[in-house]
Amino acid sequence: MSLRSKEAFLAVLAVLVFVVLIAFELNLSRNATALRRDIASLKEEQAVYEMQISRTASDISAYKALISELSKYPITVPSDHVSFYSNVERGLTRSGVTVNSIRQVQADKGSVAVQVDFSGDYAAVLNAIAEWRQMKEIACLRSLLLLPGDFGVARGTALLRSALGGK
Repeated sequence: MSLRSKEAFLAVLAVLVFVVLIAFELNLSRNATALRRDIASLKEEQAVYEMQISRTASDISAYKALISELSKYPITVPSDHVSFYSNVERGLTRSGVTVNSIRQVQADKGSVAVQVDFSGDYAAVLNAIAEWRQMKEIACLRSLLLLPGDFGVARGTALLRSALGGK
C-alpha cells in the first residue's frame, strides 16, 4: 500500500470512528433524556403515593382516636329475647307508662325486635324514651307512633330492635 492510500484509509477510518462516536453519543443522549422523563414521572408518582400514605395515616390515627373514645362507653347486646323485652318494658314501667301489649316482631337473623303498645302521661312517655336511650344493652328505636289521648294521656306504639349476643 502506498502512503497516500494509507492516509486515505486512516482518514476514512477516523471519519468512521468520529461518526460512530457521534451516533453513540446521540444514542446515549436519547437514553438519558428518556431516563430523565422516567425519573420525573416516578418522582410525581412518589409524591402522590406519599400524599396517600399521609392521608391514610391520618385516617388511621383518627379511627384510633374514635375507637378509644368509644371504648369509654361499654356497649352490650342482649343475650336473649327475654332480657331485651324485659329491658324495654322496664324503661316504660319505671317512667309510669302502662304497657298495653308487647310482642315479638320479625327481625333479621341475629337480631331481635319488639313492638310495644303503651299509654301514659305525655311527659312520662318522653321519660320512657329517654330510659330506652340509657339502657345498658344497645337498642335501636326503629319507629314510634304517638297519638293524643284524653286529658293529657298519650297512646303510642314503638318498634325497637337490637342485635343478639351469641353464647
